[in-house]
Amino acid sequence: PQLRHLPACLFAAWLADWVCRFCGAEHTHWPPVLSGSASLPLWIGYGLAGVAFGLCARLFMALSHRASAFFAKWIRHPLLRPAAGGVMIIMLTWLVGTRDYLGLGVWSPHAGAATLPAFFLAEHHHAWAWAWKIVFTVVTLSSGFKGGEVTPLFFIGAGLGHSMALLTGQPVALFAAMGFVAVFGAAARTPLACVIMGMELFGVSAAVPFALAAFTANACAGPVGIYGARRV
Repeated sequence: PQLRHLPACLFAAWLADWVCRFCGAEHTHWPPVLSGSASLPLWIGYGLAGVAFGLCARLFMALSHRASAFFAKWIRHPLLRPAAGGVMIIMLTWLVGTRDYLGLGVWSPHAGAATLPAFFLAEHHHAWAWAWKIVFTVVTLSSGFKGGEVTPLFFIGAGLGHSMALLTGQPVALFAAMGFVAVFGAAARTPLACVIMGMELFGVSAAVPFALAAFTANACAGPVGIYGARRV
């Protein structure tokens, strides 16, 4: 029965895109991603990467739920929770010595910063950027700043894929794109939609890696997503 809403969703998406372009806002352009040869060992590697992406999504959701419960238990007044969260973010920024994990992470005025586009380049090395982004995002959202999980999860997934590719010698852009697609797909319980999104953003040639990573991650992410939907 939900399919009857599809035309309205498509029209809303098209209209939103048109409004952004009319106002002069441009989309981020991503590099085309090519998959490797269609060999069984490589496909197994994609599946194993999907397991890591699913566990990453599961970690994000578990920490989010625990942090929300912590703030609710120890800070009774709801107006004081964002204040405490803001202080914690300031302290975390001082601790790591960078502002790379604030905001969406799509761009930075500083060369070599940990950003989404940087994760697609082999010359940048940000081994633990995905983990720090989880910490910053969990503290921010759980304390009451509701800025959304979508782009931070893109950042977390691409950063984890970037780190895995550097560690194993795999194509950096491909694994960053797989993480981009799979972590959010697993957390939101929308693997198919995210595979289609990955094909739109990064090209159709990597459809098989996207599908293997996204559906494997979805199977490993636990029974509940960030929006409360249960897997059927």
